[in-house]
Amino acid sequence: MKHIVHIVEATGGGVLKYLLQLTKDAGGSDLSHTILYSHRDVTPDNLSELFAPHVRLVHFPMVRQISPAKDWDTIRQLYRYLRELQPDVIHLHSSKAGFLGRLAAWLLRKPKVYYTPHGYSFLMNSEGFLKRAVYFAAELVLSQVRGGIIACSKSEHRFARMLNPFGENILLENALDLHVPQHQERSPLRIVAVGRLDEQKNPLLFIRIIARLRQFLPEIEAVWIGDGPLRSACEQLDRETGANITFTGWLPHPEVLTHVATAGLFLQTSRWEGLPFSILEAFALGAPIIASDITAHRDLITGQNGLLAHDENDFVQHALTVLRQPEVAQALSQGALKSHQTTYSYDTFIQTIQTIYNN
Repeated sequence: MKHIVHIVEATGGGVLKYLLQLTKDAGGSDLSHTILYSHRDVTPDNLSELFAPHVRLVHFPMVRQISPAKDWDTIRQLYRYLRELQPDVIHLHSSKAGFLGRLAAWLLRKPKVYYTPHGYSFLMNSEGFLKRAVYFAAELVLSQVRGGIIACSKSEHRFARMLNPFGENILLENALDLHVPQHQERSPLRIVAVGRLDEQKNPLLFIRIIARLRQFLPEIEAVWIGDGPLRSACEQLDRETGANITFTGWLPHPEVLTHVATAGLFLQTSRWEGLPFSILEAFALGAPIIASDITAHRDLITGQNGLLAHDENDFVQHALTVLRQPEVAQALSQGALKSHQTTYSYDTFIQTIQTIYNN
């Protein structure tokens, strides 16, 4: 039996979904999994209940921000813990874990090491140029140290090859194993967004879009599912603009799926992403999608399965077209379903990751 150790700092959102799917069907008699994780505000309270019985969870504190003293102490502790575990494979998830884990694994030297960025940190356009340059330099240097990259999207794979063209760079796009709820009646004027209320997901843009749409279609219903540090700012802007959005906070996953399944339009306003599970879920549920024109969304959205918006005006114009023309909404819905059925195969995802771990 091979022992896989995952190290993850951002235990929530898409990274958590990735781990749940990866370990659910990549376990059994051939592989065992240990997850060293750090708790954040997006980490579910019932985390241990979400994973299969063969997955061992170990809380391992890591600070999100750069802190030389604390980070060096974490590297030392990681090294000691990994030396005790003696894993066959170490799989690192997200930038901070990738930074600390590769250095600890370099000291250990023995196991195979893989890193999945889930969206490179230097793509965070909410950060200043200098900080992003530091992130890029760190990724460039560490890409030469050791270990392969398992990229979750085509664009992430291109960046990995740019950082180290001679390294082991594997493209394994996110996939979705989803039990679609029974047929739900779609509400043509219902607009839904899902995600954390933070800089990455750009909920303030969503609010401005909805406020402008109300000028043309006052009867629309708008829902944001999720919570986060921008909750107060979002509620204030919602009041000021008269957007009249329902902020539900976090909901159980089946309820989220029902919201998306009944949406006449799914909006994704993110500033950066890896390969977002929220859009894969919208594909599976046949929701018409409009997403921000960023690198990760270009990997997914083709014009047949959704539309890309360059700016706020683009979002508003595209949304009015979809909401006012049922035939456009229907065509996008059919395109989304086709993408789910033909492109993002969950069986292929599991078979590939098993092969990577067992080689």
